[in-house]
Amino acid sequence: MSGPERIRITHDDAYHPKVDEVLAKEGSFGMRPDQMAAMMNQGKKKVSFFYSSVFYTAVAGMLGALAGWALIEPYFGEEMIRDIIKQGPDVAGADVLKLIVMAALLDLSTVGLAACFIGAIDGLVSRNWTRGLVTGLIGLGIGVGGALVIMYPSGLLYNLMQHLAFVVSGRGEQGGEMADLTAIGYVVHMVGRAAAWAPMGLVVGLGPAVAMRSKKLAFNGIVGGVLGSFLGGLLFDPMASLLQGDEAWLSRGVGFACVGLGAGAMIGLVENLAKSAWLHVQAGALAGKQFILYKNPTVLGSSPKCEIYLFKDSAIEPKHAAIHTYGTRYEIEDLDSPAGTFVNGRKVTRQPLKNGDRIYLGETVLDFSEKESG
Repeated sequence: MSGPERIRITHDDAYHPKVDEVLAKEGSFGMRPDQMAAMMNQGKKKVSFFYSSVFYTAVAGMLGALAGWALIEPYFGEEMIRDIIKQGPDVAGADVLKLIVMAALLDLSTVGLAACFIGAIDGLVSRNWTRGLVTGLIGLGIGVGGALVIMYPSGLLYNLMQHLAFVVSGRGEQGGEMADLTAIGYVVHMVGRAAAWAPMGLVVGLGPAVAMRSKKLAFNGIVGGVLGSFLGGLLFDPMASLLQGDEAWLSRGVGFACVGLGAGAMIGLVENLAKSAWLHVQAGALAGKQFILYKNPTVLGSSPKCEIYLFKDSAIEPKHAAIHTYGTRYEIEDLDSPAGTFVNGRKVTRQPLKNGDRIYLGETVLDFSEKESG
């Protein structure tokens, strides 16, 4: 008797596109056809420029600083400043006090509203209005309170560097105006202003960190805020020099805008450089948005209380899934959702995540990424 006929599989048979399609369907365990089609056809999308944290925190910082400047500038009194400069040593104490108070209010307003806007922006971009309001108000409180504490030592540092700038310019104890500074003195003055503004950056990015109780966010906010405020402070005097004249109010506005822009941009940049794991939305209402994983666990769902708020998707539960962190490992857990949680087309209850995994929650598709070690 002859044995059963052998089945021969050629190289073309093994690598036929139909094989991958059948295997994917076998592994889906209940995934809907539209989700399967998305998995088979959808390529990776880049982070949308407008959803980039570097972009929107920079814009928020600039707008916040401008709002703070615009709130106080009308009461600053350009004539008062000119009169005090003309009076020299004979200036009245009340006039000096008024100028100091107005300058302090200008700093408080600028720092406070920059911190408020930066605190609120991620919630607003994610359409999570409640979180945006809460983190914005926390940012405002921390910004104003922190600026009150830092303002005096920062002012002393600025005055010291300003005096040094006139000394190296050969003015000694005479002082003078910016026009009296030599090139070296001007650079010393620039660095002095930047160094005085840098501590203010400590408080600009702390609103979201306090609201979310995240040490990682606090690190990003402090480092980014200090670097950005320093860089913005360096630009303050050059921008003021370009616009100087009878329009000193405008030069101050542009200078403060540079500080807010620099602080916001650097906070976003440090956040991106320091991230260890993140989710990138490929499909859904927030397609193009990137969510950095800060909290453990990070809950995904349709409730605004979730760390990752996925709205406008009826198949997503208020608390649909959670991502847990175990050292350098990440694991996703389905929170008993009726529609289920899928990873790479396979329905899961709890599963470790690896770089490049694709997660499906209702109509939302997210790619998991993590920074490679070593």
